[in-house]
Amino acid sequence: MKFGIKLWSINHELYEEAVDLIKRGKADYLELLYVPGAKDKLEFLKQNKIPVIIHAPTYHHRVCFSDNNFEKNDKIFKETVKIADYLNAEKIIIHPGKGNGENFARFLRQHQDNRIIIENMPKVALDGALCTGYSPSQIRGFLLLGPFSFCLDFSHAIKASLSLKLDYKEYLKKFMKIKALMFHISDGRLSIETDQHLSLGEGNFDLSFIKKLIKENEAATHKSKNLTFEVPKGQGLKNDIKNIELFKAIK
Repeated sequence: MKFGIKLWSINHELYEEAVDLIKRGKADYLELLYVPGAKDKLEFLKQNKIPVIIHAPTYHHRVCFSDNNFEKNDKIFKETVKIADYLNAEKIIIHPGKGNGENFARFLRQHQDNRIIIENMPKVALDGALCTGYSPSQIRGFLLLGPFSFCLDFSHAIKASLSLKLDYKEYLKKFMKIKALMFHISDGRLSIETDQHLSLGEGNFDLSFIKKLIKENEAATHKSKNLTFEVPKGQGLKNDIKNIELFKAIK
């Protein structure tokens, strides 16, 4: 497994620490979420030549690729692609988001970029809106539309299973059949159906079960997989590294 630190492009004050941690082997790559317009210090990341995965903006940044703002979404995604090109990022993660699956399908048909990785969603957003891309069948349908890959967000999948009143471990097994290229991890509580992004151990997800699924995926595909930690920041990036070490210690 390769372990990634997640930052937004507004967190440029943490770039130096992230680069240092990656160069010292404490983490393997940076996943950088592009916040529209926030491009400070990207040259620092480029100069240090660390591995970077780009994450496209989300509805937290008033961007939703499954709504009907096609011109706006096209513009934002082209900006995201420029960031990926500049940083030599081989992959671009994208949320289907809140809205209509047909709108997202139209977006994908217009952006046939083999760097796109589609991430699954919870069923219910933080504001109560319905998301698209929360089920294995929806994700499979999107993947058929182009040369795309899949990022399995374990927390999103578990939260979707709670909304659907399904056993979350069986639901994760269905997602694993898609053979994800990479994964996102955080903890959460099984009594809450919306996203939480807690540090490992602060919720009650079965982390040992999740680790087993990743190892089985690696064995089946004969490839080491990227695992990005989407956990709260604390004392710079110390909490990120703490979570990585906690996960490594899980049996």
